[in-house]
Amino acid sequence: MQMSHSDQWREKTWPSNLPRQLRFSAGAKPLAEYLTDHAEACPNRAAIVFYNQTITYKELDTGANAFANFLIASGFKKKDRIALFLTTFPGFAIAYLGILKMGGIVVACSPDFKAWELEYQLSDSGSRAVVCLDDHLDIVKEVSKNHRIESIIVTGYRDFLNAEIGPDIPPEYTRERKHAQSPDAFELTDILAQYTGDAPECDIRLDDIALLQYTGGTTGLPKGAIHTHYNAIYKTACRASIAFNGFDTQQEPFYMLQMAKIYHIAGMLQFNVNLYQGVSQVLFPKFDTAETLKAIHTYRPAILSTVTPMNAAMMNHPDIEKYDLKSVRRSMIVSLGMPLTKELARRWGRFIAEDAQIAESSYGLTETHTGDTFMPLDREPKWGKPGEMAVGVPVYGGSIKIVSLENNNEIVPVGEKGEIAVYSPSNFKGYWNKPAETQNTLIDGWVYTGDIGKFDADGYLYWLGRAKEMIKVSGYSVFPEEVELLLKGHPHIAECGVTGIADPKKGEVVKAVVVPRAQYGDLVSANEIREWAAKKMAYYKVPQEIEIRDSLPVSGTGKLLRRKL
Repeated sequence: MQMSHSDQWREKTWPSNLPRQLRFSAGAKPLAEYLTDHAEACPNRAAIVFYNQTITYKELDTGANAFANFLIASGFKKKDRIALFLTTFPGFAIAYLGILKMGGIVVACSPDFKAWELEYQLSDSGSRAVVCLDDHLDIVKEVSKNHRIESIIVTGYRDFLNAEIGPDIPPEYTRERKHAQSPDAFELTDILAQYTGDAPECDIRLDDIALLQYTGGTTGLPKGAIHTHYNAIYKTACRASIAFNGFDTQQEPFYMLQMAKIYHIAGMLQFNVNLYQGVSQVLFPKFDTAETLKAIHTYRPAILSTVTPMNAAMMNHPDIEKYDLKSVRRSMIVSLGMPLTKELARRWGRFIAEDAQIAESSYGLTETHTGDTFMPLDREPKWGKPGEMAVGVPVYGGSIKIVSLENNNEIVPVGEKGEIAVYSPSNFKGYWNKPAETQNTLIDGWVYTGDIGKFDADGYLYWLGRAKEMIKVSGYSVFPEEVELLLKGHPHIAECGVTGIADPKKGEVVKAVVVPRAQYGDLVSANEIREWAAKKMAYYKVPQEIEIRDSLPVSGTGKLLRRKL
């Protein structure tokens, strides 16, 4: 393996408070076996809390076994692809773990998908069955006209709530089911009641495929990244060793808030880490500022995982002072839409425990099972700024290098920009049925990410943007994310997207699509934004074409689709 940037600094950058070798707490084995271990060791511990309902580790294991046994009895076999068209709630957890237990391959679909997006992913993966929310049954049935779905399993939020529903639960989760019993679909609650909760007899190997996780599709149609059971448990063990270091998670209760979307690779990894560690997860189908503040106040989590807009929303909530957030002693934040700056961290630190650790969580991508870096906490963290996010050092077993954009065999000097390439035991095995795309991304075990980054003299990685969406203006490299972050500083702009368009003299120029804040719609004009931008950024970064719209095009996972700007 070629010497990478990170290899030069491993001794220097590795934190003094972390073991140097990765240790699996109960051995290298599939994630679902960790669930069974916890069910045997602490059967009555809360595995999942969903508003007024608690599911113990024993109940979660039994439910996953029942779902696995249903699939086997229905004729599904090892390596069959089964799609989950669900949000973050107990139904996802049970179906996800049940599929893994019987050797099936999980295909996680965004619950925001429209029919054509769902049909593409089902067809591309060859999924034979779909587990969906009752809200989405109409979409699944529409798709089934063109794609043969052998089994549809339906569930809903109310299926996993206690019968005593009080006013504290949002009405969208307590309302009656949109569909009554559907004659051409199975009810998940019926399956859990009718099938045995004994462990299925399946031979699951670590090198078996566990997951087809689809990329966000920002530069084309989404591709299914193939991940094995080993990929999943390796990265899970890495992140658990780092996230929970220094905390006694066996002191019950130890709650973690799961606000990240489990169908997304980052949210799935967070869910896996919590399950692996045997802690109690409080699930939320989506982020709600007031609900999150209330949950921190109620469940007293010592560790909190968020993205920057969540922290900003909580700090700006008028009632934040009414809630006690002092239980939080480690706050791991992912820069998403805005960088985690020192100033933002300082402000957030006022509300949580005194001397709490606050740091960037990680950098990663679908193809690596994400979570490829972390910020060492035995020293002052590095901080980001607009267009430049400090994301830490590589995790266990990982190496990162920065290569020339013109020649990926050439490693650039420290401090220079180039493409980020990642080597990890959790790297994907290829794209599902896409050998050409695989060859372009996975080269000699390295994932060439298409992201722009650099290393500083201390061995820390910085993320700067996307290489494949980089704009070349008269020879200058312009990163869309940087221009977007700068434009978001305009007081009248709510959202924006930036791309490059052809220009006969300069090769390309910058185009921006902006969404005004509702109250300022009449005040926003292309000329005013261009004049403002000219005062804020280098001349070659100033958008030459500006379009004002009501919304931006995004994928089912919420990623900006620059190809549609």
